[in-house]
Amino acid sequence: MSHRLSILLFTAALSACAGGSIDPADTSQAETGTAEVQAVASESQAVSIPVLTEDWVLDGLDAPESVIPTLAGDGYYVSNVGGEGTDRDNDGAISRIGLDGTMIERDWITGTDAVPLHAPKGMTVMRSGKGDALLVTDIDHVAFILAAEGRLAKRLPAPGAGFLNDIAKGPGESAFISDSANARIYRLENDEITVWLEDDRLRGVNGLMMDKGRLLVTTMSAGELLSIDPETQEITVLAGGMESADGIGVRADGSYMVSSWPGRLWHVREGEAPTLLQDTSGEDGAIYMNDVLFLEDRAIAPNWMPGTVRAYHIE
Repeated sequence: MSHRLSILLFTAALSACAGGSIDPADTSQAETGTAEVQAVASESQAVSIPVLTEDWVLDGLDAPESVIPTLAGDGYYVSNVGGEGTDRDNDGAISRIGLDGTMIERDWITGTDAVPLHAPKGMTVMRSGKGDALLVTDIDHVAFILAAEGRLAKRLPAPGAGFLNDIAKGPGESAFISDSANARIYRLENDEITVWLEDDRLRGVNGLMMDKGRLLVTTMSAGELLSIDPETQEITVLAGGMESADGIGVRADGSYMVSSWPGRLWHVREGEAPTLLQDTSGEDGAIYMNDVLFLEDRAIAPNWMPGTVRAYHIE
């Protein structure tokens, strides 16, 4: 998410609470012998809080915003906005990097005069009988990259879009696309992009992720993690208190990981206050945490500022 758009969208202050837990190793508590203490200790053992350890840092990128695995699974694609998120300057690029954080190809995909690439952000892979394509949001269009050929093939417009941000694979050969400027989610299907849902609760809509038949959504303005039923379009609030929320991950235990792009990483359990795992925000030397790729044992974080990608081991 660009700093310019954040000024327009974010007015609420961040409020998050973190609760304490009983350490099962603390014998002074265990000796009380009460059923209450034993129950809480048992619960604390069952609820694990992820611990992040930095593995590597790769620099040399230009406002990286999103990371996804390559089609071959041998590395990652990284979108480089190349400046402000709304500039139509044909200065965007997609990089390929290795699993160990080595740069494979800094400008793997760039735009042309005929098919420009201005400010690429969210990415997803669409597999179909027509061939595998990497779909990338770009202000008010979705760019199609033929991965096997390493070629930017075409762009499809999203009518009325103001700031397309993330994109997530939907049912069949469809995809959902967030429009942060218009509290709107589009749907791409059969080479056509149409408005799927527009709701005031989607103000500053950002990250998208399909999980078990539902669409997970983050919003920057309210700082919420939402769940939307694709059939009924019913919106459910899973958690709040994460202003500027961005990337989403789902843990094996049913909890969530969420990034807030100014530099925060959260652990979230439905109906509870989020736990702040890491904070690299701040005016001087801030490390942004944009559309972070959360995997079970690692997180790959693009840092719009200072132009790096960081990998973390999750325990």
